[in-house]
Amino acid sequence: MAEKIFFADSEEILPNEIILERVREARQQSAETFIVVKCRQSAKFRLQAFAAGANMLANEGDENIEEVFEYIRSKQQSKEGKYACHICGMSGLTENGLHRHLPLYHQSEPNTYLGSCPICKQKDFPYESFEVHLHNFHGPVEEREVMDVPSLAAFAWVVVRHPKTGRFLISNEPAAISGGIPGYWLPAGRVDHGETFVQAGIRETLEEAGVSVRITGVIKFMLEERVVPRIILMGEPIDENNCVPKSIVDYESCGSFWITVDDVKSLHPRSDFRGSDPLRLFPAIHSGTMDVYDIDNEAFQGLERMVSALTTQRKDERAFIPTIAKVWKDLERQYPAEAFKY
Repeated sequence: MAEKIFFADSEEILPNEIILERVREARQQSAETFIVVKCRQSAKFRLQAFAAGANMLANEGDENIEEVFEYIRSKQQSKEGKYACHICGMSGLTENGLHRHLPLYHQSEPNTYLGSCPICKQKDFPYESFEVHLHNFHGPVEEREVMDVPSLAAFAWVVVRHPKTGRFLISNEPAAISGGIPGYWLPAGRVDHGETFVQAGIRETLEEAGVSVRITGVIKFMLEERVVPRIILMGEPIDENNCVPKSIVDYESCGSFWITVDDVKSLHPRSDFRGSDPLRLFPAIHSGTMDVYDIDNEAFQGLERMVSALTTQRKDERAFIPTIAKVWKDLERQYPAEAFKY
């Protein structure tokens, strides 16, 4: 019987290529083995490890991963489980087990499933893929995303820099939304009902990168088609001595780590990113050629009140245009023109 968990570099310091070869061999021996690699502070190596068949890149000091190992060893499969994974073939999964297994084992792989849902037998998935369907319509209710999204589409992106090391927080995105690989991007996401941009940025950073942050400023304001605001915020960890990024792969991301500017520059601008924004933003912030602006002013607070109010209203998005235009003019009076160029 194949090992349930394989540690490719458990107690050894090995060259990267040897680790990658061990990962490939373990994956060839069993599609069901959960393969763990210690996180090397190399963005290229992380992508290579996922491509070789690794399921998780473990950040040193991440205490949460022990619960995952215990779950895999003793709780994942059961006699009551009647479902099997369509990718690796693992059987004995309950509905909740399949809900957790699919992202934990396969979030770094492309979504190619064309069959029906084994739970409800649905064949067509209006929300992009079977994986999204499984997450939002099956498994624990408290873990599903709210499908009733606000009428206003507003988005917060967050650039997080460690104040001591100067490294930036970056995440491996799910392969399904990143061109078939776990490409790199910022913590980012849609503003939920009644949230502000700052609240959304803090929440998304914790969900996608596993780090609690405070927002310290704003970098850019963007407005698409007069009705879709996107804001790039600046942040830092609340506890700079206790901010180990997330290792565990889940629906939100394939993990995160602190990256140097030189490492960002070593990545391919198209094939290694979900979007090349980290390549545009991190070096510019690091060098001081891109400014970070204060958010402690009435114009920004007016923006926060606006997005919190409009995300609770049920209207055609075009009805929001006059309100957004007024708030945007206040921002343009407060901030320099460069803050609106991206």
